[in-house]
Amino acid sequence: MGGGESPTNLSERALADLAGVPVAFVRRAVELQLLRPGDGEASFRVADLSRVRLLLACDRAGLPPDAIAKAVREGRLSLAFMDLPQYRFALFTGQTYRELCAERGLDFDVLTRLHEAQGISIPGPDDPVREDDL
Repeated sequence: MGGGESPTNLSERALADLAGVPVAFVRRAVELQLLRPGDGEASFRVADLSRVRLLLACDRAGLPPDAIAKAVREGRLSLAFMDLPQYRFALFTGQTYRELCAERGLDFDVLTRLHEAQGISIPGPDDPVREDDL
């Protein structure tokens, strides 16, 4: 984390970068009240990182944040479970899969086949590498 932030507080930009989303995605989650930042520059909690990553996964799977927000407002869904420690996602590094493959002398096709064989999502060459993938 850059900018001298503590591991418990993140700025909007740091949250977006660590989650691998545009700042606009974080702002939309705030508008929908799926994230509730505190006051100040570093107003997001580390648990918010897990929420953003979950929202992104749902959005990519066809369940948009607007629908999630509606279910939360209607009391049919809660994201409170995301505060539990077992729901912490790995952080993104500042490196892309293309850069990682070049650095390690690994063919990108081999990397994608490894992901596929493990049943995990296949990254694009310019996607950021997660810490646990290193």
